[in-house]
Amino acid sequence: MKTFKRLFALLLALMMTLTLFACDSKGSGDGDDGAENDGPIVANTPEELIALYYSAVEETDIEKGIAVLNEGVLSYYRKAGKEMENNMKAELTEELAKYEEDYGENIKFEFSVTEQFDMPEEKMADIIEAYTDSYNIDASGIEKGIVVKFDITVKGDRYENDGTGTAYIIKENGQWKIYDLNDSLR
Repeated sequence: MKTFKRLFALLLALMMTLTLFACDSKGSGDGDDGAENDGPIVANTPEELIALYYSAVEETDIEKGIAVLNEGVLSYYRKAGKEMENNMKAELTEELAKYEEDYGENIKFEFSVTEQFDMPEEKMADIIEAYTDSYNIDASGIEKGIVVKFDITVKGDRYENDGTGTAYIIKENGQWKIYDLNDSLR
């Protein structure tokens, strides 16, 4: 039960992260959300990863949503025999609906990174422990961890709001993935 709660909390945090970083060209500054046209979706930088998350929420884009998931969450879905695409679609749809309820339709996110630094050793140790103990998977693919703090704006047809957020991002098997993300928008 504890493992399920952790995974669910992680998935919700991931979904919030995606929600916060789905943005139009104003969000990342260069209009590139890290997506490749003919290959897998990959974020080349932590900032692109955050933009990819929020873009997935804005568009309820399953492929983008799955692209930001870390191996721990992916492993959970595989082991539980869950249909990842259906669950991701449901999570993204629910997350977007919450924002639309608060702010109206046509949700857009804009963000700017205010601070980025290496993840503290104790947080990295917690992540590695979660991988080995909770997810029961090898954590040797985790190469690095960083913390990204950002300002974020959500805009809808009825209302807009500014807030702040923090993303815990890991570089796993050469790719940036969200471990946890939270913001102050809701």
